[in-house]
Amino acid sequence: MVRPRYDSNTPTARERLADAFWDLVVKDSIDSITVAGLSRAAGVSHNTFYYHFANIEAMAEELVSETSFPDLARHLLEDGWGAPTSGMAEEMRNADTAARFMRFCAIARNGSPYLMSKLKDALILAWLEAVGRDREDLTREDEIKLAYMASGIMGALAKVDASKGFADMLGIACGSIGDAMREEIASLAS
Repeated sequence: MVRPRYDSNTPTARERLADAFWDLVVKDSIDSITVAGLSRAAGVSHNTFYYHFANIEAMAEELVSETSFPDLARHLLEDGWGAPTSGMAEEMRNADTAARFMRFCAIARNGSPYLMSKLKDALILAWLEAVGRDREDLTREDEIKLAYMASGIMGALAKVDASKGFADMLGIACGSIGDAMREEIASLAS
């Protein structure tokens, strides 16, 4: 297949497709996104879509894996999200970090079960990395606790409303629920 034309003064076709994907996921479920609709929203042909991605599911998986979450998970463990001086509060002032956070919220709200499980796994792996543990060394009880907490986080992310900001999520994360989670995850380090 011939490579699509590229003008260095504009976003690439792949970047336009990615932006259109995230815009559509914020509004509706991944299952409702079609190649035709996505290509139209990105201003590219369906052939251009297929040049970059095999299908919508492959695109979604690739874009989710490109949107890293470990730094957000690390800040949750270190200092909570809501304290005005916390690392997370500082990072959320960054437009790129806020956009990544909202992408995870969109996947939690409108993603496929497969993508949500990928996000849960990424969150658990980030937590384990932060406390210096390998997944293989966990007890069954620890695995269940981490899965339960990751599911709770995904449920909370699904409720975040971009138009209202992050204050409610940040308040919960730095409150007693966030403290209990941090304590439980930190206990895995021992």
